[in-house]
Amino acid sequence: MLTETTETNKARGARLEARVTTDQKALLQHAAALSGRTLSEFVVASAQEAAAKLIQEHEAIRLTRKEQIAFVSALLNPPPPAPVCAKPPPSTASRWGSDCSNRSRLPRRAPRQEPRSQRIRVR
Repeated sequence: MLTETTETNKARGARLEARVTTDQKALLQHAAALSGRTLSEFVVASAQEAAAKLIQEHEAIRLTRKEQIAFVSALLNPPPPAPVCAKPPPSTASRWGSDCSNRSRLPRRAPRQEPRSQRIRVR
């Protein structure tokens, strides 16, 4: 028979500790008691909810109606692509040429050689 594994049944291998004032601990214990949970369960659940909310706020994109329309319009009607070979920056123009057509002047990589100790000889 298969049983459903919940987060409360999962093994907890990580530990989290925090230093709090006496007043903070009393407040957290009172809130935990009101919610019917242990202090640890309450603190972990509260921290997890706060973390999930913060992450969602930072990862979600919120747009006004006007911004939504502009975004969708840009997706549906993108600008024409830029030319592949635009004029290179002045620092590279003299080295590579201004028309990008002289590809033979590109530096070539030297063949990679393995260290002698790793070469394998086959007879």
